[in-house]
Amino acid sequence: MRPATLLIILPLVVTIILVQSLFWIPTQENQDRATPERLTRYIDGSTGDARVLNPILSSDVASGNIIDLVFDGLLEYDENLELRGVLAKDWELSEFASIAVLPDAFFPDGRAVDAKGIEDRVIASLERLPATSDLVRSVHIEPARVEVREIDLPQEEATATLTIRHPARVVFHLTRIDPDFFDRIEGVLGPGYARPPASGSDDPSSTFDEFIDVEPAHLRRQALASENAPAAEEFEILRHQPIIDFELRRGVRFHDGHEFDAGDVIFTFDAIVDSKNISPRASDFEPVESIERTGSHALRVIYKGLFSPAVSAWTIGILPEHILGRRSFVFGDSNADEPEEGGGERGRDDPMAGSERMPSEQDREGMRESPFNRSPIGTGAFRFVHWESDEEIHLVRNDDYHDGPAGFAHYHMRIIPDPLIQDMEFRTGALDTYSPQPHQVDRFLQDPAWQNFSYLGNVYVYIGWNMNKEIFQDPRVRRALGMAINIPEIIEHLIYGQGERTTGPYSKNTPWYDPDVPALPYDPDAAIALLQEVGYSKGEDGWLEKNGERLEFNLITNNGNEQRKALLSIAQNAWAKIGVKSNSQIIEWAVFLKDFINPRDFDAVILGWSTGIDYDLHQVWHSSQTEDGKLNFVGYKNLEVDAIIEDLRKTYDRQEQVRLAHALHRKVADDQPYTFLYASRSNIVLDRNIVMTENGETTGLRTTSMGRPFYYFNRWHKNGVNPELTP
Repeated sequence: MRPATLLIILPLVVTIILVQSLFWIPTQENQDRATPERLTRYIDGSTGDARVLNPILSSDVASGNIIDLVFDGLLEYDENLELRGVLAKDWELSEFASIAVLPDAFFPDGRAVDAKGIEDRVIASLERLPATSDLVRSVHIEPARVEVREIDLPQEEATATLTIRHPARVVFHLTRIDPDFFDRIEGVLGPGYARPPASGSDDPSSTFDEFIDVEPAHLRRQALASENAPAAEEFEILRHQPIIDFELRRGVRFHDGHEFDAGDVIFTFDAIVDSKNISPRASDFEPVESIERTGSHALRVIYKGLFSPAVSAWTIGILPEHILGRRSFVFGDSNADEPEEGGGERGRDDPMAGSERMPSEQDREGMRESPFNRSPIGTGAFRFVHWESDEEIHLVRNDDYHDGPAGFAHYHMRIIPDPLIQDMEFRTGALDTYSPQPHQVDRFLQDPAWQNFSYLGNVYVYIGWNMNKEIFQDPRVRRALGMAINIPEIIEHLIYGQGERTTGPYSKNTPWYDPDVPALPYDPDAAIALLQEVGYSKGEDGWLEKNGERLEFNLITNNGNEQRKALLSIAQNAWAKIGVKSNSQIIEWAVFLKDFINPRDFDAVILGWSTGIDYDLHQVWHSSQTEDGKLNFVGYKNLEVDAIIEDLRKTYDRQEQVRLAHALHRKVADDQPYTFLYASRSNIVLDRNIVMTENGETTGLRTTSMGRPFYYFNRWHKNGVNPELTP
């Protein structure tokens, strides 16, 4: 063959090969056609691995996504953000409102106070008031009693004896929670009844002293400060005790076949409040005074006082007592079943059996190192199969799910830290969903090859300042560092407008967010002036310093998030311009949590919160939540904020809740424990052939009132043809 002919033919052959090779590239549709089994699998991608697959210990999004599929709570929020029952078939709110019968006290008409007199006068008073005739369900009288308690005081090398005189109480069981109950009956008892001074004292606060004697007397302060001392709530003259009565769903089974019952709920509660477990959810359940089983599938929760977020706390996933609570059941005989291979133990048919148990390894050491956290068993729509660290978590459909089996037979969460690789995997059909990077959003959302959804998320991004570090304890320093950063420019150029400026700790989608709180201005000159006001001035090397110490710190974030990585550089450059030296570090997620965040061993951090829709921010902002492993890891402590949070927890009136939430927003914004950056938009693209079945009909995907499609995930499936997207 002549060279000229070769020069013509070879390029033509190469061109033909290159053109036809386009058909070799896999796509969503040809993967489905080539591998029908692929239609049964939903494959998700995550930039970070899960940390711990235990609902009472988890605080990261990757773990939460798996936990939501494996575990059920008693309740959940529905598509309209109203609570609905899941493991709870029904629930009822009521209240014990009780009045202490005080010795030597008198009614306003001069008659001595007694239990029967309180009961008769309160009932008569309520009958005269509008809308209160059906308020009292029943009344009972708790007789006075004396309790003797020994308290060891190791630091004093002594033991104190407490003699506690509990006064008689008249207990009104109300048909609903009524925070104004005692205001309604104030005329019956008189305005001074709630806190009368003790005998011989003009100090109303000495009422508590009347009820407790301590021997030896010089140890009184130490004894009453002990964790074994009686709680102050026990001696409130007028006491609210809200009640939740749960009726649980029967026939629900954990993934190992063991039947769910009230004991599992009680065990989950005990595990949350057990200090050994260091649960970040503990503050939601500390207000519980008692939880008791009222039947095999019924229980009553009584609270120490008014606590308005009480019901929503029970959305937390329920743990299996038969696995975590003991190594073997104790039934009072030797006929307990042996543990099954690969799962937990099965008890006898009696649902009340097993109420006594031997202490397990978890009881002694806590749950944080339990193998269960990497091999969870719940009651959810999917069963755990396998977890390969930094590779994949595999779940399989629970065909015995109480709410009906999910559409997909398998769920895979693949760990793919690089968004570019996620993009490629999605386009080739190896992933079913992808969250486009901000610069990709317009292109993806306009492409008819995919289903797409866009909504303002409940996630905000922030820089958190560790206030255990001396340099960040002055709010002027925190404010100045925030003012040095051009946040509007970040929103425009880093996230391509796919977000909104945020100024405080609530989601912008909720009424709790105060839109009138001004954003921190971008003003480097004012930032320098604030730092000079604190005492910083530029040294010979151009960096700000005070008393010979340079204003220098480390800023960290987690690996696998390109936006946060970029924010490190942006913040570092912005601070350098005003003379602040900062160093940056990117850390693998598991190490980031274990070695830096949980032990609070960092200077400053770039992170984000998924805030949910609740007004109760106790876990993140209350001073009591600053211990290792808890969520107030920046160490923010403010007594005014604590008081607002506590008032919010006692308030049931919607308008007052909004007012208090706005006050909390303003105060946190003033203190700047975080530099609040922006709330991101959630942009999601999905395989176009994912559909959902509703009322027996196949339809396109639906979203909730807040624009979220994943609420309906259990109804999704892939049949290769989406009737609403097919041309």
